[in-house]
Amino acid sequence: VEAVGAQQKGCFKSILIELEATQKAKQFAHHWQGALLWVCQSPFRAKHKRKNWFFSGNLYEVNAQQFDKAIDYQTCRASGAGGQHVNKTDSAVQAMHRETGLMVRVESERSQHANKRLATA
Repeated sequence: VEAVGAQQKGCFKSILIELEATQKAKQFAHHWQGALLWVCQSPFRAKHKRKNWFFSGNLYEVNAQQFDKAIDYQTCRASGAGGQHVNKTDSAVQAMHRETGLMVRVESERSQHANKRLATA
């Protein structure tokens, strides 16, 4: 769904994937949750002694029908610090609940999907 690249080609700071809601997909997602250890020699730091690398995986279950029925979303550019990323991407999310008129704007995360998740929490 979304990938935030790093400085080196082929590396990522963040990746968001979407899985179809099957039993195998849920088992796969639960297996890759939390802090995970990856043991390998880094191709980017070939002579580095360290071979233990850590990354984190999270599972977010979303009921898309619930969101679509009651909330309108708009995306816009975030303000403040962030350099070129802030100037080029519409990562801020403004959510409005149609029935109550309650409006929330979230721009604390780099990812539009993370901001959308926070706006509806």
